[in-house]
Amino acid sequence: MQNDKKNGWYSEIKNWFKPEDPPVVEDIVVADHTFVGHIKVGASPLLLNGAGVRTVAGKAVYAVALYLPRLAKRADTINALIGPRRVELVILDHLNATDFVESLRYGIQCNTNETAKEFIKKELAELEEVMAELTNMLPGDVIEFDWIPKRGTFITYNDEVLGTPIRGKALNDAVVSIWTGLQTLDEPLREALLAGGPKEA
Repeated sequence: MQNDKKNGWYSEIKNWFKPEDPPVVEDIVVADHTFVGHIKVGASPLLLNGAGVRTVAGKAVYAVALYLPRLAKRADTINALIGPRRVELVILDHLNATDFVESLRYGIQCNTNETAKEFIKKELAELEEVMAELTNMLPGDVIEFDWIPKRGTFITYNDEVLGTPIRGKALNDAVVSIWTGLQTLDEPLREALLAGGPKEA
């Protein structure tokens, strides 16, 4: 009887320390493109937090998805999360690279305070240098902004890494704020990305 009790307590204690199973997140289809619910960046699993379409003057420009280590509904929660993350863009229409980079620049300016901008001045210059490698983009092209702790922000265009990783999480926070910040260029898109994931099974 005593052994049964011991075994029961041992099993219960083990369950306390057992990691929770990650939520099952469904794929999201946006503008005929499917963003899968679960991916890996490096060796780390990420969850699809939300996805939507960036529109300009009623025209769909690109689809975008946000992947996080845990589901989140607030931008400040996203910034506080530990671990990798990804912003993935799929181009939906012919897009001038200069206009695209200018829109990213403007998004960072609107959603990053002056102190933070001064702190990441060097990193912003590196980002501009990397993004200058982009040429005019076509429907179906894919751009990924991956944050990997201790390594930096990797920018990938059609599976090819552009430049070198840009160190510093503050720079990646500024990039993500383009779409999740309070002064975002597209409020419906912001709400879609901060959905905290679609239905969970």
